[in-house]
Amino acid sequence: MTNINETDKKMLKESNVPVVILERFDSSVSWFREFDMIPNLKAIIKNRLIEPIENINSEYFYGRYHYRLIYDDYYKETNTNKFKEKDLSNSIYSGLKTLSTISPENLKKFHHILWDFNSSPLSKTCRFFRNSEIDFNKIRTHDVFCVNRNKSGIQGWARNKAKFIINNMKDLNVVTNGLSQNDYNEKLINSKIGVACWGWGEWIHMDASAMYGGTILIKPDSGYIRMYPEIYINNKTYIPCKPDYSDLEEKIRYILDNYDNLLDMRKKNREFLLSINHKNCTEKFWDKIQELKN
Repeated sequence: MTNINETDKKMLKESNVPVVILERFDSSVSWFREFDMIPNLKAIIKNRLIEPIENINSEYFYGRYHYRLIYDDYYKETNTNKFKEKDLSNSIYSGLKTLSTISPENLKKFHHILWDFNSSPLSKTCRFFRNSEIDFNKIRTHDVFCVNRNKSGIQGWARNKAKFIINNMKDLNVVTNGLSQNDYNEKLINSKIGVACWGWGEWIHMDASAMYGGTILIKPDSGYIRMYPEIYINNKTYIPCKPDYSDLEEKIRYILDNYDNLLDMRKKNREFLLSINHKNCTEKFWDKIQELKN
């Protein structure tokens, strides 16, 4: 198992009590495959899981399903493969690869329960937007906001393409350059549309920040994600686009042309996220642990 020393491996293998793994991996898929090493393993709990769960056995690009979705569109466009990721996957799961297959019996051990608040709408990163007063009738200064960290590899290619498309929409007021945290918060909350790219995982903090702030979210189609809170409901909580952003301008134009009609989406997103709190998430987590014990 990755990043687990031999002493811990021995302890897990010989454990006489039920074992539950809390997996921090950002992606909706899992790199955990060593079920035989933990005979008393009851569950692997992640913040987010892929659906259908059988896709956890599909071929990935650098160990991530969403990377593969970007790669497929990129390869159709360029017929080349020049990317090498700069994280752990580069040495362990490089290139196109199918990991060892997880049996149907072991697939049932995966559960999506919010346990890592830092990687959720309840994180400190989203606090400004959660605590802000939102006037939904206020005229917003910016049409489109798309600000993210520069990345290499396949996610960097996609992020750069999204910003290229947005910057070439010359009739719009757009925000794509790097910002201080205060400027980031102010400009996002005063934008009609927020374009949130995928990162190492499908979720990024801007997803919830936009929803809290009454900004309409455009994001590569993430409807295959199961999580709590359930924020990726296509064309209901956000507007999905293609992984390579080839339809991004079309989606932006649609939103701006129908902006007033999307007021209900904006209000319901904020209301829904504000209904989620640390207490109810903690209760759901421990309810699941009790269920797994029985």
